[in-house]
Amino acid sequence: MIRNTESIDIQVAKRTMKDSIFTHAFRDPKNILLLYKELHPEDVSVTENDIEVVTLENILVDGPVNDVGFIVRDTVLCMAEAQTTRMKGILLRYFIYLAHTLERYMMDRRINYYSANEDNIPVWEMYVIFSKKAGIEGGPQIWRFDSIGGNLFDISNRTIVNIRKGGIVEEYTELCEMIDNVISQYGHGKDALKRIFDICKERDGPLTEFIESKEFEIMTLYEQLWTKEGNIQMNIEEAERRGRSDEQIRISLSMLNDGVPPETVSKYTGLSLTDIQKMNN
Repeated sequence: MIRNTESIDIQVAKRTMKDSIFTHAFRDPKNILLLYKELHPEDVSVTENDIEVVTLENILVDGPVNDVGFIVRDTVLCMAEAQTTRMKGILLRYFIYLAHTLERYMMDRRINYYSANEDNIPVWEMYVIFSKKAGIEGGPQIWRFDSIGGNLFDISNRTIVNIRKGGIVEEYTELCEMIDNVISQYGHGKDALKRIFDICKERDGPLTEFIESKEFEIMTLYEQLWTKEGNIQMNIEEAERRGRSDEQIRISLSMLNDGVPPETVSKYTGLSLTDIQKMNN
């Protein structure tokens, strides 16, 4: 049975919202099943009970973590990751994920290197889901890898998987585009979050329902845990949108951190006292 995990964290309310949607939404049994069925439409009999989550997570120690990992019927190991940018070392990173995941799989089942064979080790496949912002020719795409050659930076062996119309992957890529558009208009603050929730309420789909269900939790965490650094960053963005220079802002923040009175900072940087006081809050 797929295990449901902890609730979404404050990072959804900050810059990592798109990544958090992917990693947290695909801890939901229904969504993992939908993802697998989209990647393997030929498997019509698979159920939630056939899937075991093996996503790498490290709570107390440093180590690799990946977006989504699951094993189907102990025969197919699937790993999926969402990307908003192209990364040259994507295969290298997956190679590390694969090694750690298989090591844990073998330890859990008490399989050693001498007894391991094609009957007790699942075949593996890796998927990279690119949003529109990644700039891949042709728009959002899914890349599939099921082998790794000698050159871990050679991606020529990838297979492009079609994104099903109306499927959960298309919904995710459209959500990414919507979030980018909202943030470009509203910045990274509370207004952007409210707008994102409003748009999700107008849409249908498992991922938008997931975001909508987290509205109270995210907004509460936003109020409680938004750091001073986050507030400074929002104020910088607000000033930048009004045409203020980066250098003026950095000098002002440095002076404030050194204890210089806001009035003096305003005098020597040319920024308004109102802007300086916001940065100092």
